[in-house]
Amino acid sequence: MHRAHHSGLNVLNQTGVVRRDIRSSFAGLTGTADGIPLAIVLNVVSASTCEPLASRAVYLWHCDRLGRYSLYTNGVTNQNYLRGVQEADASGQVTFDSIFPACYQGRWPHFHFEVYPNLSAATSASDMVFSDGASLELATMAGSVGAGFTATLTVAV
Repeated sequence: MHRAHHSGLNVLNQTGVVRRDIRSSFAGLTGTADGIPLAIVLNVVSASTCEPLASRAVYLWHCDRLGRYSLYTNGVTNQNYLRGVQEADASGQVTFDSIFPACYQGRWPHFHFEVYPNLSAATSASDMVFSDGASLELATMAGSVGAGFTATLTVAV
């Protein structure tokens, strides 16, 4: 259930997938994921030199506040919200405007992401299966329920 793509459900080649605000569906689908605001900030750096990696593309996705994954979970198979791609800026950073994900059986709140060499590699990605939890990383959290939260994580690739 934690696959980025599934046969016939590749969201990466859909118009509008490259975006900062991932709370609403796109590419002709309508619907918005409600919840506590969460800014997800990823800093992409080289695993060998720790230097920022500009222009890398990050595909990020997570479940909604009820633990449902758009496209896959009953009730939201007609949505593609909480999925998006961004190109890292000169400092290797991407920020996604989202909502706080739910916990569900056996999992704490979390998000999934993949890093691609560049935007064109990400948005033409073919069908693949990704394993969960290859490296467990904890983001630094700041904020409040009222003001919203920010999760910040440095990603070495």
